[in-house]
Amino acid sequence: MRWLLVILIVLLTAWYLLPEPDPVPVEESFIAEPVGKLREAEALEDPYLEATEARKRQMEEAIDGDG
Repeated sequence: MRWLLVILIVLLTAWYLLPEPDPVPVEESFIAEPVGKLREAEALEDPYLEATEARKRQMEEAIDGDG
């Protein structure tokens, strides 16, 4: 029974002292393609929001001009 306790302590000590592996970069993981698509979509978001704001201002100016 003592050997089981010794083995358990040795294994727990080894597990505690082993360094953690470095995380895998996103570009090398299995989700690299979806992340790339999201980054492309982020690049399209700003011009879309600017165009939406410009269209909103034009509509407000048209409404104010008619009233």
